[in-house]
Amino acid sequence: MKQAGAKKDALMLQKNEKENSARKIFQKMVELKIFHDRAEIKKGRLSAEFKKHKSTADPKNLKNLVVLINNFRDRMNASIEELKQLNDIKKKYDKEIKLIEKQIHQLEPEVKKIVSRLETDMFAFFEWTRKQESSTHIKINHSALAGTVLKGVFSSIVLKEKISDFHVFEKEDINTGFKMMLERSADLKAG
Repeated sequence: MKQAGAKKDALMLQKNEKENSARKIFQKMVELKIFHDRAEIKKGRLSAEFKKHKSTADPKNLKNLVVLINNFRDRMNASIEELKQLNDIKKKYDKEIKLIEKQIHQLEPEVKKIVSRLETDMFAFFEWTRKQESSTHIKINHSALAGTVLKGVFSSIVLKEKISDFHVFEKEDINTGFKMMLERSADLKAG
């Protein structure tokens, strides 16, 4: 159970990391697209200004304007290339996410089977405990020294002598309430 559950948790963590990375890349792509659109508008304005002032403007200013237009064109081309690269990376992350989801899906029946088996075991344990007598039992296989105190839920007993191989249990007495009863193993075997 621990292996399957741990593997599933590791895959879920890996999937979340890939999804976060894909989300960040998509956000970068959106920002790059906004930049590209703004640069295109700016380039259009500069081109229009260049055409308007082409005949009347100072050649030095026109040269600077041409450099700016070319600069915007280069930046736009670079942003398009970067967009393509980011899109490829995002597609790669999306593929990896699908593979991880497939692995998680393949693990789920095994995990469900294990959980079902554990729930069955737990139910069987609860049924067993429901049928058991609710009293304290203490079993000593070797020896206990005189003066040893053995306690139950509602009563206790102090051993007056050294005793071996016995067990103590709590029993309800109508007159005195609960009382610890001591039985030697030889008594149990004979009875």
